[in-house]
Amino acid sequence: MTAQPKISLLRGEAYAVNETITIYHPTIREIAAYGEEAYWRLVSLLTATPFDYKVALFDMGIDYEEITDFTLFIMLTQNLSKEETKILFGELDFSRFQVFTRRQVESQEEDIVLRDAEADIIIDEIIYQVITAHLRSMHRTKVNQRKPGNAVTKKIYIEEDRRAQVRNQNQMFSSLLAPLISGLVNCADFKYTYETVWDLHLYAFLDAAYRIRKLQNYRNLMTGIYTGNIDAKSISDKQLDWLGDIE
Repeated sequence: MTAQPKISLLRGEAYAVNETITIYHPTIREIAAYGEEAYWRLVSLLTATPFDYKVALFDMGIDYEEITDFTLFIMLTQNLSKEETKILFGELDFSRFQVFTRRQVESQEEDIVLRDAEADIIIDEIIYQVITAHLRSMHRTKVNQRKPGNAVTKKIYIEEDRRAQVRNQNQMFSSLLAPLISGLVNCADFKYTYETVWDLHLYAFLDAAYRIRKLQNYRNLMTGIYTGNIDAKSISDKQLDWLGDIE
């Protein structure tokens, strides 16, 4: 189980986690048809860390620093229907998975896994890590693993999050893709139109947004250098390499 190369992400290829689990790569059109708000909610749920759910866990009497990412994943995915996850996992049905204790043959140690006994599919912590790593790569998101320095800071984190939830509870969903689509199709560096952008796979679309921003930053820097407003010595080679890797 190796990470999918960026070239494969750009091509929108499905990623075989193993012989029983495949992650599919939706197009902008497919995400729009599925429902963008529901899609981002699904991705957020599948890649969540205990830090993201610290308020809910606190209210359940669970210390978010004492629960693993995989345990939270088990808690969050138990009631997902196949229709909810089909856009990413095809026929895989999370609602059929049950929690099992597995004994390792060599060490005789036990670990917890999710298992669909009928289809003989297992999601253990390693497979879970591969799934979430790929989803984060595909959506260009990073893991949220902030650690409080002490109990006081932990309490502040929880209360800040609770206040934010109260503030946002009545807010309407704001599309993440709509402003990007509008901005890019009206940018001369983007080669797609309102008619053709929908068939781009998500990673390629996001990559285009980041690449164009990198190119525009390069142009602005070069303009500043040529006009004498920016000292070329203060600019790194990386900043001037608009064809370089995008972080």
